[in-house]
Amino acid sequence: MTQSTSPTPTTDPDTETATAEIDTAETATTSAADRATRRRSTPLLSEMDREWARLRRRPTTLAAIAAWPTTGLLREVIADAFSIDDIVDATQPAQRPPHECSEILAQLIDLSTERELAGRIVLQRILGGLISAAGKWRSLRSEAHPIDVIIGSAWIAIASYDTSSRSGPVALALIADAVWIGFRQARRRMSSTEIPVPDNTLTSRPAPPHELDPMQALAGTLRAATRAGVPGAELDLIRTLCANGSPTRVAQDCSVTARTIRNRRDVAVHSIRCALGPEWSDWTDPLVDAA
Repeated sequence: MTQSTSPTPTTDPDTETATAEIDTAETATTSAADRATRRRSTPLLSEMDREWARLRRRPTTLAAIAAWPTTGLLREVIADAFSIDDIVDATQPAQRPPHECSEILAQLIDLSTERELAGRIVLQRILGGLISAAGKWRSLRSEAHPIDVIIGSAWIAIASYDTSSRSGPVALALIADAVWIGFRQARRRMSSTEIPVPDNTLTSRPAPPHELDPMQALAGTLRAATRAGVPGAELDLIRTLCANGSPTRVAQDCSVTARTIRNRRDVAVHSIRCALGPEWSDWTDPLVDAA
C-alpha cells in the first residue's frame, strides 16, 4: 500500500486532535521536512506511498469507483473528482462541514465490506492521525514499529466499524479504535489477570499465579496460625465470626456486647499478624497445607 507523495500532510481538526498523543519531538517546533522524513521511516509507509501513487496514475481507478452503488454526497464527490486524491480531500473538514465528511466516510466504510479500495481511501484519509497517535507508543519494546502496528489495526477498525450504531466524527473514532486495538486492548487484558498485593510485599515475593478463594485463603492462614502458636480461643472466634457473618450475632449468642466481640476480634487479628509476620501472603507455605 502507498501514501500520497505530497511533501506535507494536509492538516485538519481530526489530525490536530490526534497529535495530542505525539511525543515532544513532533511538536510545532519540528520542521515539516523532519516530520516528513520520520513519516516515511518504515518500509510499510514507503510501500503505501508507492501503492497510492499507482492508484492515482491508473486511469481505471476512477472508472471503477464511479461504478460503485453510491448515493447522496459520496455520489456527488465521485462525479466531480478528477483524481482519487479529490475523494480524500472531500472528507477534510476544511472542504466541507464535519458532519458531511463523516457521512462520506461512513458510506465508504459500508462499501469497504465488498470493495477494498473504499477502505483504502478511508485509511488514506486517517493516515496522518494514525501516524501522530502512534508517536506515544514508540517507547514500547516491540519488534514491530508502532506505525506499522497502528496501520494494521486501522484496517481492523475500518472492517469492524458499525455505521448504523455509532455517531460522531468518523475519522476520530477510527483513530481511537486503532489505538485501542493496536496498543491498549492487550494491556487491559493483561491487567485483568493481575492480583493486587500490598506495596510492602512487591519486592519480597511475587503474587500467586492464580487468585485464591477468600475462604480458602483464610482457612490456610488459620492453619498456619495454629502451628505458629496462636491461642485456639482466638482462632475459634475468627471461625465463629465467619460462620455467623457479623459481631452482633456472635455477641447475642455469647451474651455480651458487639463491642466486646469486636475488641476480641482485633486482639485475635493482632495475634495472628504477630505470629505470621506483617507480610504474610505465602499460600504455598507448608503451614498452610498442614492438617
